[in-house]
Amino acid sequence: MGSRGTKKAISFLIMCGLWMALARADAKSVDKSISHLTLGQLTVGNQLPPFNAFVSYNDPNWSLKRMLRKNLESKTHDRFVLSFFRTDCPPCLTGLKTLKDHHSVLAHQGIHIVLINYNERPRTVDTWLEHNGLKGVFFVGYDKYGYSGTEYGITTSSGGQAPSANLPLTVILNGHGVVQRIITAEGTDYIDLIKSPFSFRDPP
Repeated sequence: MGSRGTKKAISFLIMCGLWMALARADAKSVDKSISHLTLGQLTVGNQLPPFNAFVSYNDPNWSLKRMLRKNLESKTHDRFVLSFFRTDCPPCLTGLKTLKDHHSVLAHQGIHIVLINYNERPRTVDTWLEHNGLKGVFFVGYDKYGYSGTEYGITTSSGGQAPSANLPLTVILNGHGVVQRIITAEGTDYIDLIKSPFSFRDPP
């Protein structure tokens, strides 16, 4: 083999090594969920930013604020997991199926899951949920026009159509509506983080 062939072979081996290293890094990245202290106006330890754009087409009287207030009035102080998603986000589907698999256990612990679709037509979402066996499993709210983009750190421009780097997004609230965790990637520890007592530590 000439010197030119040797150089090509060495270059090929180097590229293979880099590719394998990146592949291992990608594999490791899904082992742990990615959590944040702040994202947009979301901050761990603070109340969830009020947002009136979330609507339900099955319950016109529903609002996120009313849901949390009703929870406090009931004195059950149940907990909530808000899972933001889009139908064109494959990791979102993976996360929702994981939540479905653990739905009964979480509900038994007083943990309620609310899906919030980001910036899509309700009919599109409804068809997608039914196709993936998720229809009727969770309560679904809609941010039809994507107004929560900057407030919840989903996009960099409010109401924009650009693909979001921060979906899926999971916001875990304690019984007082205080943000306890902000997660933008669901790893193998995802359900453990949701069930963790730290996630739902109420103020004294």
